[in-house]
Amino acid sequence: MRQNTAFVIGAGASNDFGLPVGDTLKTNIAQALKQTERQDDAVQKDRLTVALRLVEQANMLLGQPVFKGTQRIIVGMPTAESIDNFVHQHRGDPCIELVAKMAIVHCILKAEHESSLGPSPNAPADPEYVDFTKDQNQSAWIVGLFKAVTQGATPHELEERLRNLSLIIFNYDRCVEHFLFSVFKTHYGFTSAKAKHFMDLITIIHPYGTVGALPWMEHESAATVAFGGRQLRGPDLLHLASNIRTFTESSENNDNFVKAQLAITNADAIAFLGFAFHPLNMRGIMPTSEMTQNEGRDVFGTAYGVSDFQRQRIMHEISQSFKTTKDKVHLLRGSEKCPSVFTEFFLR
Repeated sequence: MRQNTAFVIGAGASNDFGLPVGDTLKTNIAQALKQTERQDDAVQKDRLTVALRLVEQANMLLGQPVFKGTQRIIVGMPTAESIDNFVHQHRGDPCIELVAKMAIVHCILKAEHESSLGPSPNAPADPEYVDFTKDQNQSAWIVGLFKAVTQGATPHELEERLRNLSLIIFNYDRCVEHFLFSVFKTHYGFTSAKAKHFMDLITIIHPYGTVGALPWMEHESAATVAFGGRQLRGPDLLHLASNIRTFTESSENNDNFVKAQLAITNADAIAFLGFAFHPLNMRGIMPTSEMTQNEGRDVFGTAYGVSDFQRQRIMHEISQSFKTTKDKVHLLRGSEKCPSVFTEFFLR
């Protein structure tokens, strides 16, 4: 894969590693918040409970009780499209927004730890280690991406290929970064420093932020937390919540969406993986009229669980938004998942 390619990655892609999609995540959040209500002073409190108590004690919500936000989220989750949509529907309510962000960080870090990329019982005590012998990791779509990018490439040749790779990730987790950093070390025998150098060549954009930078990233402006955040405490959770952006925040002067638009504009090919084609997200990455797109390029992707009627509608929308003809839009049928994009279109 030598051409400039932009991958747009949604929750369905992280599901390959066992992370929750929208419905499961909102259920996990409701359950985590319910658990905070059951904890009293006689038991050791979990980090989410501690963080919520800190918000209350510091009067960060200017007199609004934290339990108001927790209760609204708990009762609202069964009928919400997702936690992100729920917060967007309650934009302007700082209590719901802050509680939701802390719950998102708490649940995503827990899901990272429990995922196939998380630590194994007999694995080395290395936060950067990934067990590539697990069936779930071997069959994941990202193995196809790695093979497509590195096919026949020496480290020197790989540098140019990675410069042509853009990953626009609509997930709060760091599964993609954690996997690629680790596989560069094991496959090419790189040191951590050299693996970081190669990771820095890839354009990686999280329009809605992440739960935090991984320690090897050495971000000056972002708090770092190991994959899975097992040792994270309540005060840390409160701090990390500021990394999360809502639909409303992201629609207002979001530099990450501008970067995503530029990546899409410059791409010779685009691929959507586990992406739900939400209208707000599609508008966010669609190049502006001032940007000159590569017309007639191929667009690939998944449409898992989508009816044929909706799939045709999405294909039409893609051809209009990204200045290509409908015969250049290749969306897999609703029964096919992310790995098939690479076996069908990128690996020959």
